[in-house]
Amino acid sequence: MTKKKNKKALLSSSSSSSSSSSSSSSSSSSSSSLSSSSTTSSSEQVSQSLISSSSSDEDKRIKPLDDESYKRIKKEVFLVVDSEMNTVYQINDRLTWATQKHDVITKLLPLLKRKINKKYKVTGAEIIKMLQRRHRSRHRVNNIGNQGPRAVINDSRRKLKNTAMNNKKKRRRRAVDFMMQGGNKYIK
Repeated sequence: MTKKKNKKALLSSSSSSSSSSSSSSSSSSSSSSLSSSSTTSSSEQVSQSLISSSSSDEDKRIKPLDDESYKRIKKEVFLVVDSEMNTVYQINDRLTWATQKHDVITKLLPLLKRKINKKYKVTGAEIIKMLQRRHRSRHRVNNIGNQGPRAVINDSRRKLKNTAMNNKKKRRRRAVDFMMQGGNKYIK
């Protein structure tokens, strides 16, 4: 029952007990009904305290990771996977993620989550996402290597070009930020 219904029942039982207080048997029955309603309200208070404690647990829920903490946790996860968990299960770069996913979740994830959650608060889904992204990049490099030396050369050229373009964009952004701070009239 909800609090409102309990309060109404308590008020109606107390008003009925005051109107029927002429007989002793009715007063004893009303006192027993009052004690049962007080027991109900005390059990309800206990359940409310449990609910309020669970709501405080909700406040302690894991918040989404920002870039800095994600990178820091990712480094820690990869260190643990490569060193300590290497004997438990090793993710194979040659196989696809779909073929290994069940083994990763059942064998590697529980131990890894227990180890990482001693220091950080991370969900299992985020750890799986980190491992999947790492596998995707390693699997892609493996596939390029399987295509032959020409594909490897083209991939290294692509990486160099992308790095140069990203650095150029970063320099331009810094220049615009500097001009905006300086109050340049052409940039608003």
